[in-house]
Amino acid sequence: MDFASSPCAASARVRALTPHADDLLALGKFSDENKHAISFYYRPGDATHGSHDAMLLNFRVRDIISNNFSPEHRTSGLLRDLDHCLEIAEQTPEEYPCLRAVFACHDRGIWMEFEVPSAAHLVRVETANSFNLAPLLRALEQQDSFVPSEGEASRVI
Repeated sequence: MDFASSPCAASARVRALTPHADDLLALGKFSDENKHAISFYYRPGDATHGSHDAMLLNFRVRDIISNNFSPEHRTSGLLRDLDHCLEIAEQTPEEYPCLRAVFACHDRGIWMEFEVPSAAHLVRVETANSFNLAPLLRALEQQDSFVPSEGEASRVI
């Protein structure tokens, strides 16, 4: 399934608790030559890490914008997507029991957001020409309810 034929393409923002195998395949095949594919993961730690997590995330977003994109390659869509990721982090309570994962590329009309139960503390945001699915796949592997077939697992990874 590609994004053009995906039921997700009709909506600007898609949010689901657990990704479907077709979602993972489409995300795995995605490529953006401008490196505007955002992979965002947020599972805050305990109260002692909360403010530290937010501070690190803000620094990382500033680093992405200033060091990875020249002014002509910064689009308002990329900046909006990164800002919305920061908003998600701000709205997520400390010790939230789920990993929040967002895959976005404003220029290509993609925003997919997932929540997966996870005990692991993770704060990560990056931009590239493709989405980084590895942290999401690790979180899904820890769930008993998500077991892709061998063919699906090998195509996604």
